[in-house]
Amino acid sequence: MLPKAILFDLDDTILVEDKAAELAWDKTCRISTEKIALFDSEELFKRINHIRKLYRNDVNRTSTEVKGRVDFFYARMIIVKSALDELGCNQKDSIAKEIVHTYSSLKLELTEFVPKTESTLQELKNKRIKLALITNGDGNEQRAKIERFGMKRFFNACLVEGELG
Repeated sequence: MLPKAILFDLDDTILVEDKAAELAWDKTCRISTEKIALFDSEELFKRINHIRKLYRNDVNRTSTEVKGRVDFFYARMIIVKSALDELGCNQKDSIAKEIVHTYSSLKLELTEFVPKTESTLQELKNKRIKLALITNGDGNEQRAKIERFGMKRFFNACLVEGELG
């Protein structure tokens, strides 16, 4: 017997997110250090990755701080400013903003479907199983992914934490 409905998460379930993030950070660091020329791209990349992993895995922060979960720009600014601070950059606010904007654009561009996901979702839809997408994170960024990949064609409902509070 088939289920009547299935709930799906978006990032790293339907879309390859972690790989896109890693590639986008690498490319962003190379682009940014070519423009700024204050530090080495590999050093910036290494520091951003280290701080980002600490930030993401900080149990005390993740249990109490909702803003970083639903406002990706805010979280990325904290991470990039910390990395720039470690590199001794005194213009970190303006540079961080440019880096975060570059990263956000590249990440959306580099994100792709997990292999065979589209065909699986289409098959489930063809079998008239109700599908819902429930994702955490920033409303604008998650909606951009939902739109870019045409998720509405598969799902009866698409809910984003950042839009719901």
